[in-house]
Amino acid sequence: MADSTNLLHLEHPILPLLMQRRSPRAYTPQPVLADVLHQVFAAASSAASCYSEQPWRYLVGSRAISPEAYNKILESIGEFN
Repeated sequence: MADSTNLLHLEHPILPLLMQRRSPRAYTPQPVLADVLHQVFAAASSAASCYSEQPWRYLVGSRAISPEAYNKILESIGEFN
């Protein structure tokens, strides 16, 4: 059964997957698998950009592998995020 927590109510139909889009405010403490991260970054690297000139940079820090790097990344984002 699909999660209907944040279903959009739109005037015109869109793809069902987009209708179920969520923007959670909290995440589970489970780490994201390396294979999943590789898939996400592969998809992100092919994202549309203006003349392919955006300076794409990604920071990844694993609490288990490098708590110091993880904490630096965590401290660099705004409190609301």
